[in-house]
Amino acid sequence: MKPTSITRNNHYVPCIHLKRFASRPGWIYRYDLLVPNANCPVWVEKPIDRVASASDLYTSVENGEETDSHERWLNSEYETPAEEAIDRAVTGRPMTKEHWRRLVRFVAAQDVRTPARLYDEVTRWRGETSETIQSLVEESIAEWQAAKRDGRTPREPEATVEPGFPVRVRIRPSHEHGMAEIRTEMVSGRSRWLWGQRHILKGVAQRLHEHQWSILTAPEHVSWPATDNPVIRLNFHNDRKYDFNGGWGSPGTEIFMPLNPKHMVYTRIGQKRPPRETELESRMGETFRRFFAEHAFRHIFSPFMDDAIPQLRPRHVDLEAYQNEKAQWARWSQEQADAELDLNRPLPDG
Repeated sequence: MKPTSITRNNHYVPCIHLKRFASRPGWIYRYDLLVPNANCPVWVEKPIDRVASASDLYTSVENGEETDSHERWLNSEYETPAEEAIDRAVTGRPMTKEHWRRLVRFVAAQDVRTPARLYDEVTRWRGETSETIQSLVEESIAEWQAAKRDGRTPREPEATVEPGFPVRVRIRPSHEHGMAEIRTEMVSGRSRWLWGQRHILKGVAQRLHEHQWSILTAPEHVSWPATDNPVIRLNFHNDRKYDFNGGWGSPGTEIFMPLNPKHMVYTRIGQKRPPRETELESRMGETFRRFFAEHAFRHIFSPFMDDAIPQLRPRHVDLEAYQNEKAQWARWSQEQADAELDLNRPLPDG
């Protein structure tokens, strides 16, 4: 691959969001949930442009070269259009239907673009990949049989997967009479994740606009943190029975995200919107703060060193786990680029 000038420090939580939790212009306090030893500072002040980001998280390979087209797409379609809407939401200024649309689109994009979501997707793929391949094989067999009957060259299957999905299938005659070889290759990594983001945001994410959204405010003594996994889809039954596995269209699921320490965007699917700027009572405000802390993946952010956070979410001290995760991220870019390049190389004839 030829070196190109692309954005490599990819923010999975945009700076336009984190700056509203700044400790001072350009800086923010970070609380790490996985640390190598107990002597690590509890809170560390960091430059905003160097947190909630990973190298080449959204980089992809197109026509044999690396590109940041996905990063630029997220910025132009979801981040930049939402900035004014977020500002209006947290300052109490009037919001038009278009402002709400842009804010909800921002929430949708934020839900699918984090490392936490990537880990969830990889876990899900482990159970789905064999089914996808089996479906491709069955479709390929049917195509080979039809091509043999019609006296033509078999075509690659098209119906099972959609355009851009990182998979390829090759059908060719076998050395054994009347048989064929079917070769299926799939990349279950970055390229599949980025494809999935676009697929979701251009498709089922539209359902989020059907819900009634509002802006809720924290009680005076409560400050809500930002996190590296800020969009929560809550299924709540009682204080001891709840989960964060709600769906974008599931009745009763509450979807919310903090916009700054005092405001969050909120909906409960199937319910009327609460009045905008509704201030939550003390216990409820603290409960939402607990949800934000519990839902964080590796980092929590705040404009100050919040003593409540370590109580709500104690950090995990594990040198081996810390080193393993750091090493995995160090290998991430090259491993993914190699896999994507390999998928696009011509298959050997032999």
